[in-house]
Amino acid sequence: MGVTMTAKGPGIVGQAATDLATAIANGTISSRDVVQSHIAQLQSIQSHIHPLAHERFELALQQADVADDAIRSGLETLGPLHGVPITIKECFAFPGLPTTLGLTHRSHAPNTQIDPHVLRLCQAGAIVLAKTNIPQAMYYHETDNPVYGRTTNPWNGDRVAGGSSGGEAAAIATGGSPLGLGSDLGGSIRVPCHFCGIVGLKPTSGRLENSHMTANFRGFEGFAVQPGPMARYVRDVKLALRVLCEDGLTRRTSLTAPPVKCGDPDSVLLRGMRVGVLEDDGFFAPSAAIRRAVREAGQLLADQGATIDTFRLPDVRNAMQIYFQLIAADGGADLRRLTKGGTSTPQIRRILLATRLPAWSRRMTAAVLAASGQSRWGDLIRWTGPLTADQMWQWTYERDRYRARFWQAWHHQQLDALICPAHAVPAFGHGQSTDLLSAASYSLWPMLMGMPAGVVPVTRVRAEEERQTPRSTWDAIERAATQAEVGSAGMPIGVQVLAPPWRDEVVLRVMQAVEDGAAWNASAMNDSVGD
Repeated sequence: MGVTMTAKGPGIVGQAATDLATAIANGTISSRDVVQSHIAQLQSIQSHIHPLAHERFELALQQADVADDAIRSGLETLGPLHGVPITIKECFAFPGLPTTLGLTHRSHAPNTQIDPHVLRLCQAGAIVLAKTNIPQAMYYHETDNPVYGRTTNPWNGDRVAGGSSGGEAAAIATGGSPLGLGSDLGGSIRVPCHFCGIVGLKPTSGRLENSHMTANFRGFEGFAVQPGPMARYVRDVKLALRVLCEDGLTRRTSLTAPPVKCGDPDSVLLRGMRVGVLEDDGFFAPSAAIRRAVREAGQLLADQGATIDTFRLPDVRNAMQIYFQLIAADGGADLRRLTKGGTSTPQIRRILLATRLPAWSRRMTAAVLAASGQSRWGDLIRWTGPLTADQMWQWTYERDRYRARFWQAWHHQQLDALICPAHAVPAFGHGQSTDLLSAASYSLWPMLMGMPAGVVPVTRVRAEEERQTPRSTWDAIERAATQAEVGSAGMPIGVQVLAPPWRDEVVLRVMQAVEDGAAWNASAMNDSVGD
């Protein structure tokens, strides 16, 4: 770290980005004090939580001084994030900072370009403090790689922060950053938010352009990766999405995002809204605390005038097979290209080992696993082999057919939104992400529908809930889930909110209602984390 900071001013760390922006604009507090306090917080947690990949603290302080000068000079036009510090995920290009994806052989030369989404935030006045850590190649739900090391969960260092936006979630949860930018292809925003007790949104697939992003699944089009905002408060995510979607901030023409205007969450009426509740997707049973969180969120919405209706996911096993067949269609070929010539993590080595099984061995291995009580591993082995072009076409067709069944069930119940778990267990132990991939089903099947999906914290695990979920002692994946539940008391639990494509404002309105009713920020968020 090139500069050592101490906090300036009481109560800065932990405030909402929107409140900080207002205070800076009013001259109540300086951008320098805000930036300096967040730098001090990041420096205090980096040694034991390790959320950061790269920092630019000295330059951020210089930008804060410029922001303060603009206030003193009476500049009338201020961006909505003027002088507010933010962090961004390592995969987003920013001048002066490298993008490696945690690959040891990738160039560490600083970027000269800036990601268009980061540029929009900066044009709104935000000041980038640092890039945050990721899993190697952004391939699994724990943040660990040989370039930057391991990020731990702020609530319990023996547990993961999630992935692939795990460093971002950890930085925000500890108050090191009031607002951040992540990305999501299969829970990479939502799972870390659930594990770390913060708020995040994966926008509608295609809402934000993704053609410029540093990719891992290069060329994959089975479903779309999306950048998305992460914060401690729903109102900050609302503001960030509005900035990211605002026209006229950049001259760059979007190559992929259609011109669909982002709606205003404040104009959405909760009273009379019909919200589905799904406690268990039928693929992986959620922990007792997670089921309780979904029920409590449903009751909070009912208390505010929403109509609650139980929703049953159609043929979830088919949905999960489609997801894995599509995302593994190349048999790991692109991952091998990405990692060739460098040091790979144990998680990457396990993934690559599974992809190398020939078809006959894959079928035999899956059958043996199923016969020995390891049916979940058998399914994953069977569903993740390489596909021919014809097979890829057929599974894409199956995706479209599943979408039709899903929306038929949705429209039959006349739903406006759906609440469900974001993951089947609380934050698990380091090294368990491969074993618990199936437990992430709740963040995977929504990708097939392209839905906007947000996560908002609701509660924490109670001691008596650690051993309440009956699980098989024979199945290794079920045992891993039990292991994750034991000792999880006090860990945060979030719920996921879904809505039809292009109704991102509905997701944000429901998230706001859950946050308002849960009073999470008045209790758990003010507890000390990362000690």
